[in-house]
Amino acid sequence: MTAVGQLCKVWKLLPHKKQAVIVVRGGTIEVEHLPQPAATSLIDPTSVDLPLDEAIAKLIERWTEAKLADAQETDELHEQLLHLVEPSLLKAAIAKHRGQCASAARQLGLHRTTLRKKLDEYGIADD
Repeated sequence: MTAVGQLCKVWKLLPHKKQAVIVVRGGTIEVEHLPQPAATSLIDPTSVDLPLDEAIAKLIERWTEAKLADAQETDELHEQLLHLVEPSLLKAAIAKHRGQCASAARQLGLHRTTLRKKLDEYGIADD
């Protein structure tokens, strides 16, 4: 019988158990052999009653904490955050100003050349 078959047989004998020990050829799989748990949902159920700006700030704080906890994800966090939020901001501004870069840039507090560069960087059409 294969190891998988043996495991299935044991599992059927213990259906009420919520945990199981998996034995492999090299020994038992220990906690340290497993990957870190997946991040819990970043959406905090307590933030639904907050003003939108505060809820977004809290969400960004949780995103940052999750990224900092993962040592492999900490390079260029600022750039990662900008790539998450800038495209939506730029699309909304361009849509509101009906493709007029100068007026969209003015409202965003950017020079129109900077706005055009960012639109190109993200592949956002300004028409």
